[in-house]
Amino acid sequence: MGYRRAIDEFVDWYRRSAIWHYDPPMASVRHGFEEPGDVQDIRLVVDTIPALAWSARPDGSAEFFNQRWLDYTGLSAKQALDWGWEAAIHPDDLPRILETLREALTCVKPFEAEGRFRRFDGEFRWFFFRGSPLRDRSGKVAKWYGTNTELEERKRAEDALRKSEERWRSVFENSAIGVALTDLDGRFLVTNHVLWRTHRWNTRCG
Repeated sequence: MGYRRAIDEFVDWYRRSAIWHYDPPMASVRHGFEEPGDVQDIRLVVDTIPALAWSARPDGSAEFFNQRWLDYTGLSAKQALDWGWEAAIHPDDLPRILETLREALTCVKPFEAEGRFRRFDGEFRWFFFRGSPLRDRSGKVAKWYGTNTELEERKRAEDALRKSEERWRSVFENSAIGVALTDLDGRFLVTNHVLWRTHRWNTRCG
């Protein structure tokens, strides 16, 4: 009953958020359900949203994960609930992410973090973790809701660009001849040390 309630609360939050638009009547017709509140309809909404989503109690302990989250990690709901989800975070990133979470819980503010997240096959891939508090009418935190978004391709592109720049810099700096980068007017933007020494010597002797 508690897990079902967590599903209902998550759907209500996600439906009202600006992240995604959900039309209950259309969903019901499309999937052959008689009522928008049908249990199957609720699970369909939660499990097909384009995100690895979760909700947590005011103290940060997890109480719900959608099916995409469970399928991705290979963990069961029972294994992941409370603080079991920590098993899916890379050991080197876990302390930093937990510190970010603790700060958010203390200050009651949204949080964002990047870290490596374990897939069902054991491979760790980069993800962006985001969570936000939901307050009740008295102002107290009632729930935390969040999503995990994969960043692996972006990280790989950034790494490839960094390595390319490092190779270019190595060739540029270690060249035996003078090399320079100029603008369209022929003004020097960057020179390597060989050209700099040559240009400096010619200036002195000119």
